Amino acid sequence: MRVPDSLASAFGAPFEELLGTFSLERGLIQEGESLNSKRFLARSVIPHVKKLSDLFNRRDEESAAKGLAPYWRNSSNPENLRLAYFLYFMPPNLFRVASIWAELKRLGFQWKGRGELRALELGAGPASGACGIAAGELFSPLGLPDRGNWALIEQNKSMLELGSKWAASFFTHFASSACQNW
Repeated sequence: MRVPDSLASAFGAPFEELLGTFSLERGLIQEGESLNSKRFLARSVIPHVKKLSDLFNRRDEESAAKGLAPYWRNSSNPENLRLAYFLYFMPPNLFRVASIWAELKRLGFQWKGRGELRALELGAGPASGACGIAAGELFSPLGLPDRGNWALIEQNKSMLELGSKWAASFFTHFASSACQNW
């Protein structure tokens, strides 16, 4: 797979700034500098990343058999758990979807649909798929319609709300002239 240079470099400082601003505005972090604080990350984010990684990779068979539902509910700090998922797992998943989109473009695929895009994202979490397609379309356009309707399906209501707000913010950012610098 070949990723265009513009996409490969799109997730640097401007993307990090967007993540930070969104996290601050939504109350996921208390201060703008939190994401640059090694202490905050080590105490409030990394433990949740490790636990989620163990669950996703089925290192803890007992917990893996129960799935994520008990961890979402029984976490000592569900807000930091969502923040950890949002900061650590969402960006690479978004990039993977955008990269696949770019590969479709490279292979000559063109969108033939008419009217409005209607799509479903199962296990949407923070809407990585929907946002990945938006990023892919920006950097490797296939001719998607300007309008779309996404159905985000997620088992955790708080994560679904976060994903819905993130997608709205991400789409708005991409529609603005600010993203033209990416």
